[in-house]
Amino acid sequence: MQLHSVVIENIWKNWADTIYYPDTTYILSGVGIEDHDFGGAFSVSQNTPNPFDGITDFTLTLPSEEKVIIEVLDMAGHRVTGTTHQLYAGKHTFRIWLNTPQAYLLTVKAGKNVSSIKIVNNGRSDYNRIAHMQGTPISHELKSGKDGTHPFSPGDMMRYSGRALYNNELIYSDTIEQCQHSSESFELAFHPWGEADDEGHFFSTQKLFIPDGESCNGNCYNTIGIDVSGYTGGKFITGPEDIHYVRLKMEHSRIGDLWISIVCPNGITATILKKSMSSGNSECSSMIPPYAYNWQYAGSTNAHLGQYYKPDSSIKCDASLNPMGICWNYCWSDNTNNGYQYSCGNGSRVYETCNQIYATNPSPYGQSDSLYLDSTDVANMTNVFHPDISFSSLIGCPMNGHWEIRIVDGWGIDNGYVEEAEIVLPADPSWTSNHIPIVATGSVSTVSNTSAICNGSITNSGLAGIMDKGICWDTIPNPSISGPHTSEGQGAGAFSTTLTNLSTGTTYYYRAYATNVAGTAYGDTRTFTTAVGSW
Repeated sequence: MQLHSVVIENIWKNWADTIYYPDTTYILSGVGIEDHDFGGAFSVSQNTPNPFDGITDFTLTLPSEEKVIIEVLDMAGHRVTGTTHQLYAGKHTFRIWLNTPQAYLLTVKAGKNVSSIKIVNNGRSDYNRIAHMQGTPISHELKSGKDGTHPFSPGDMMRYSGRALYNNELIYSDTIEQCQHSSESFELAFHPWGEADDEGHFFSTQKLFIPDGESCNGNCYNTIGIDVSGYTGGKFITGPEDIHYVRLKMEHSRIGDLWISIVCPNGITATILKKSMSSGNSECSSMIPPYAYNWQYAGSTNAHLGQYYKPDSSIKCDASLNPMGICWNYCWSDNTNNGYQYSCGNGSRVYETCNQIYATNPSPYGQSDSLYLDSTDVANMTNVFHPDISFSSLIGCPMNGHWEIRIVDGWGIDNGYVEEAEIVLPADPSWTSNHIPIVATGSVSTVSNTSAICNGSITNSGLAGIMDKGICWDTIPNPSISGPHTSEGQGAGAFSTTLTNLSTGTTYYYRAYATNVAGTAYGDTRTFTTAVGSW
């Protein structure tokens, strides 16, 4: 598939920029930019309160990005707890929990800088732990590398989306949204609308770390959002078969620890995977409703999802210290009309012995238990699992809107990752060429020897909102977006655009275009001739 362009957005700084193939490297900082001084030195504040009753905070100031090692030692020099982070320049707040009343030494190391302070605990927390609560990065005006200057700070929330040419039409990629701390290469996933005539695929490629319950991240729900759009006439789920399948590509130790559910746009919830037991040893157990406990199983609840990376218990909450294992695909469905082959066992549930296999564990901690839930073959849709509670509870849900997949880890010790998520629904009959926009090519208002101002209008948006519009031009008839064209953004109505870098005394063909989720439409082809000589 031919990459066309990529849109880069800084959500926190409210700007956007577009780069075009083949120039697909975008510089946010670090090239041709003078160094910026923070105006402050490395420092560690005294904790507050001090003395404290089990919980206290302190602030770290970093003049430059560094790997930071933080440890709490008792007065005999024994390590009580610690954490390691790669932190950007700025101010960072940390919280400390300690469960034994006594005096301690807090030590912070960052590069060549070391600072230690005495802290006094008079109370008891439930555990010994240090957590990074928030950071305030330094803000610089940095060159974008393309069109001047954009404000950017390491750690800003960025959004990346691509456009590609497919069957001579523009289609759009999944969106990647994340905080950007360092250089990174991205692979954009494109899924042509209506390519399969019986299914509508909606994806998320958000990589989600699943910490070990509330004690790690303060929020029991780990959530993946998937936005569904393009359905006309207020389409709703009419039966469990309308959820063709839900797919998670994930790894996690101990399948029996998890409650996985799906939430439709109006808030109705369906359970995909029940938790194995009626109680648990983490704070998150209380967040699992009674109906989502007590599966009936005929296999080991200690089987794992994907080839999980077993964490050391002291660092299980920190994604930066826990690499992702090997994620496997798991699909859940109640659809009996599409020829899926369901997994073996009583009720085709996920916990049957016949669905559990042995494989090598990639963890360095020498785990002897390497029993895994076998994955779904997505290409052939074999070894598909039924949800623990039927998707019939989703009847009446609107298809369009924000869907969520929620994961609760209701037991201690472990963690995991989700690499991809997908919801597959029936295709809308309107996803045909009859619902592409209606476009009119306007006249040329100004022509010079090297430029021209061309006009166009969109009289009907078709299936959905306009994703892009503009003018295509060439020296041969019927120009298209596979050749030179402008991009005037979203929205219907009239627009004008300036064509530049034209050759003098040359006849050009041009026409307006507009793109929505159903495809790209073109207006009539017109011509103009550039002037001869200099202006």
